[in-house]
Amino acid sequence: MSHVIDPKWEISFPAEHFDRLRCNPQFVATLVLGRMVNALRFCQMAVVAIADYPRTPAFDRQVLASFLFTCGLVVEALDTAKRLSKDLRHLPSFQNWLRPLFRDKTAERLRRGDLNRLREKVVFHFDRNVFELGVATINFPAYIFASIVGRRKGDVYYNLSDEVAVNFILDAQGDDRPEKVRLEELITAVRDLSLQFCDAADSVIAESLTMLGWQGRQLT
Repeated sequence: MSHVIDPKWEISFPAEHFDRLRCNPQFVATLVLGRMVNALRFCQMAVVAIADYPRTPAFDRQVLASFLFTCGLVVEALDTAKRLSKDLRHLPSFQNWLRPLFRDKTAERLRRGDLNRLREKVVFHFDRNVFELGVATINFPAYIFASIVGRRKGDVYYNLSDEVAVNFILDAQGDDRPEKVRLEELITAVRDLSLQFCDAADSVIAESLTMLGWQGRQLT
């Protein structure tokens, strides 16, 4: 049985020409944009990579961790991309694809609300108050602190730590709908915003590199 191997591509630039780009603001901004896409795609692929795995505690941990880190990264990416506009705004792709996300009402509501709280309280910082308040209001029929399938430490999932953190964020919404509905809605919105940002950034990066003289080639 034969296997089809996808072709490998690279975008490169001759070393002897690189010096003229070292202090180029557009090039530096493009590098920053690429780092943001790499980080977001890591979180996206963390879920894709385990899609066919059995539903274990470690599986649940990976899925929720991917969501939480995406929340923090999306806020950081949007804020940073705005600051990059002074070096990239002359690109039509920036105006047509990335800049509209700065004005999107849903994106702005998420950025100022749930996503910012997650970034500051749960993802990039571990705020003790989050867990004090979360414990005070969480209400389950029974409580599981940790679960594991197998004996490897890497398979341990401290369920309750994540559940308390998520409960804190959902409580802050001031929404009377069931928590499961609101969490699924938030996960979907964050996923869509993350994908939109990466698609827009890809377009800006491609246009910027083309303008700066980088060239793509297929490797044998």
